[in-house]
Amino acid sequence: MYDKRIKIFVILSALILLVCLLRLTQMQLLPSSTVRSDIEELKRQRGQSQQLKTIRGKILDRTGKVLATDEPHFQLCVNYKLTSVMDDRVRHGRLLSADEKEDADAVTKVQKELDIGLTDLNEIINKCAQFKGVEPSEIKAEIQKINDFIWNQRLFQAWRRRFPNSELLKKYSKIISIPIYEAIADFEKKEPASTERLRLANQIDIAEMRIARPLLDLETDDDIFTAQLELSNVDGIQILAKARRFYPYGTVAAQTIGWVGPVKLSEEDKGLFADDKLSGYLSGELSGREDGVEYVCETILRGRRGQEDRDIDRELKNRTEPQFGKDVSLTLDIELQQKIENSWPITTTTRIADPESRQS
Repeated sequence: MYDKRIKIFVILSALILLVCLLRLTQMQLLPSSTVRSDIEELKRQRGQSQQLKTIRGKILDRTGKVLATDEPHFQLCVNYKLTSVMDDRVRHGRLLSADEKEDADAVTKVQKELDIGLTDLNEIINKCAQFKGVEPSEIKAEIQKINDFIWNQRLFQAWRRRFPNSELLKKYSKIISIPIYEAIADFEKKEPASTERLRLANQIDIAEMRIARPLLDLETDDDIFTAQLELSNVDGIQILAKARRFYPYGTVAAQTIGWVGPVKLSEEDKGLFADDKLSGYLSGELSGREDGVEYVCETILRGRRGQEDRDIDRELKNRTEPQFGKDVSLTLDIELQQKIENSWPITTTTRIADPESRQS
């Protein structure tokens, strides 16, 4: 009797296993399977898209000489996780959070991590100062700017979450329109305890905390080589290339050529490419500003970003190639223009373009 039950159990188990195997085969192998289609759609939805940068077109004179072009510019970039160990507000906040656990070992562990991180960061600063030929205090000042910017953003979000019905939100039509100094002042007024504001801000995690931010410009090949040799393997350090608008003839014909600057994301700027997400502006991108060819021919010079779509398994599913901006040729003869400007006495009515204003 017992043996009979065992045989029945084994047969039932084998049948169940066979059904499962057949169903798995259908899901994996049959292209018409609705389950397989659902899996593919889920993988696509949970995948990632990466946009590929484009290159702005050149501006040429009548003989083909380059008046404006994009050139690679290398920067030593750092992330906030690395720089934040030098921010007393973050250090204090992390120690407060550890102390709330009522565990002496937790406070000691956090303090040790902060001290090690600060030692490593100071070593990085000294290396950078040495190969760039600057004082460490200058690099620390740049780190402070990064820390202040992100801390203010965290404070803003902490205020917004803590006081969602603040009158400032009613005063301004959009969140992005609220001046950050007004929000911080309102935060201090409504929450006078600095320790509590510190605690709330340290709980905020924003996207800006994960963006690599430029710390140093690597102007020469020696700078790039030394940075790669000394710092390329350091966690939190990246050497990134960025396109920079370059004007070979400086301020010559500046009024005609124009200049570029960070996009303001105004309604006018959005309207140029409102229906094309790969042509539309992203924060920090450059566009032609004011008058001049850079501005008038923006739609020709700009180009269009590409995009790669990958599923949850990081497999490439779709790729859109970037379209580089088209060149614009002028009837201007830059060498003749240069001779005219050099022989033309500068008066109070002559407009001279500021070279610094034409840098990206």
